[in-house]
Amino acid sequence: MPPMQIRRPLLTLLAASALLTTAGCQYTMAPSDLLAVPQTENGNAELAQAIRVALPPRAKLTLPDQTSLAAVRKADVDGDGHKEAIVTYVTDLDVEQVMVMRSGTSGGRQGWHKWFTLAESTGYGVDWLAVDDLDDDGRPEMVVGWNEYDEPQHRLFIYTIDADADLLQSPPVPLAELTYEQAKLGDMDGNGTAELVVIQHEREQMTASLHLYRVSEGKVKDELAAPIDGTVDGYYNLAVGQIAAGRYGVIMDGGIGAHSSLTNVLAWTNGRLMRVYPPVTGREEEQWNASSTFSGDGNGDGILDIETLVEAPGQPDDRSYAETLWVEERRQWDGDRTFDVVQRRYADYAQGYALRFPESWYGQVTVSRLEQKLETGGVIDGTAFEYYEAKTKRRAPMFWLYAVPLKQWDALEQQWKTEGGAIEVLTKSAGMVYAVLQREAPKAWEDETRERFEAMQLSAEELAKQFDLIPDH
Repeated sequence: MPPMQIRRPLLTLLAASALLTTAGCQYTMAPSDLLAVPQTENGNAELAQAIRVALPPRAKLTLPDQTSLAAVRKADVDGDGHKEAIVTYVTDLDVEQVMVMRSGTSGGRQGWHKWFTLAESTGYGVDWLAVDDLDDDGRPEMVVGWNEYDEPQHRLFIYTIDADADLLQSPPVPLAELTYEQAKLGDMDGNGTAELVVIQHEREQMTASLHLYRVSEGKVKDELAAPIDGTVDGYYNLAVGQIAAGRYGVIMDGGIGAHSSLTNVLAWTNGRLMRVYPPVTGREEEQWNASSTFSGDGNGDGILDIETLVEAPGQPDDRSYAETLWVEERRQWDGDRTFDVVQRRYADYAQGYALRFPESWYGQVTVSRLEQKLETGGVIDGTAFEYYEAKTKRRAPMFWLYAVPLKQWDALEQQWKTEGGAIEVLTKSAGMVYAVLQREAPKAWEDETRERFEAMQLSAEELAKQFDLIPDH
């Protein structure tokens, strides 16, 4: 991992919740107590029991580093039209493994059973798991990436699984073995089929390259190798897919120094990659950010965007870097020369939430930190969302937002009632209450300014729609 401060904390290896869902192709289970899984439909109760039996003694479910909170995921790995279960776990000897289970008849018994296991060879766990049909032949490829201690950071294996193979005794043989710093499956060239896109980085030589791999007739072919900036400390994020309407390519985020980052966008153009961000004719510093940013489909419209950081207006000039508050901007390429703002939000990663700004707030709302002393003892940190006039420097809080431990909520609510203003609970999660206290414009303000202030206020329902919990908090 490059020596930088990633704002989003990395996922812990052990799953932390006893949750089982059937949405999508994956679900999460408690690491050590499979009996706690709810007895739900679609065979998941039977699968949970089968996993419990198949796991080695004292083994615990784990999470791949680049996967959402799912230690067990369902996917059709062999193209037979039925989903298998992919299970990641660590043995009592701290060796991570990937077990694939299938449903059917085995040993005269019907149900879920272990099909094969991929054992860790590096000693540092699973980085990445993905399943997709990379050659559009109806048989998916299974990609497994493992962490390594030193350079290269990761090692990746690509498998095509034969539905008729009996793999209980020996795991499948990979089609290819590759090293990588970052890797993703996605459509980079707009042909409708996913490719394997890999960043390889030689840090000592300060060289790096981006590769496009295709699978054809059982072989993995390196079809494109493009040089990229090798002077970064490391690439920590890679996004592949549609980067503008009808245009495809990749977005890369890399770390610089203690906490800074840069972003590059490459567009697929006539069979090659062309840099579109930062603009070749523009200022190189446009790609730099004061902290780590994560490009991707931030606003959920199916088109990738970049993330940039803008200092929240109205902060003291003598503030330190640690005291600086940032507004995150998602910018999307127009397919020509411009990256337009498609979303702004303030994110508090310490408290695990983000609040998206409606367009009416752009340039007129800022944030500042708060401290609420409880009469019962203790201090709770919060954020003031403030109406702000850049010319006059006039400002006033529209509402306070706090993430409050549940055991302290009653005390804070009682104090807020003495403050006046509407109290609204946005959501409750993981022992925390996320709540706001609405404020009023200062009485001394003239009517015109007061009306602008009130126009910025959102109802509780509107605030709840703009509010998000940060998933990997």
